[in-house]
Amino acid sequence: MDTIFIQIASYRDRELVPTVLDALAQAAHPERLSFGICWQYQTEEELQYIEPLKNLKNCRIDAVSAAQSRGACWARSRTQKLWRGERYTLQIDSHIVTNFLVKSYT
Repeated sequence: MDTIFIQIASYRDRELVPTVLDALAQAAHPERLSFGICWQYQTEEELQYIEPLKNLKNCRIDAVSAAQSRGACWARSRTQKLWRGERYTLQIDSHIVTNFLVKSYT
């Protein structure tokens, strides 16, 4: 089965959870989507913000304190390390409208 690895480097962006959940909700085959996320948070509250994603079997999260962040490219390289052999890969921002992207593939 062909799968898409969706990479998201998110720096304290509150649109991360809605973006992931929207992608899954709109996909004809959500089981074909997997996510690699580098979540850069500043406070304990921000760390807890991603709780809805932690129980998703197709969502892999690397949570890093914003104080340790070294920028967007650094975070993107961390998401790439979460890849597990999916056939396709897609790098998006954490605040993107996923309707077109997901429906065009699935």
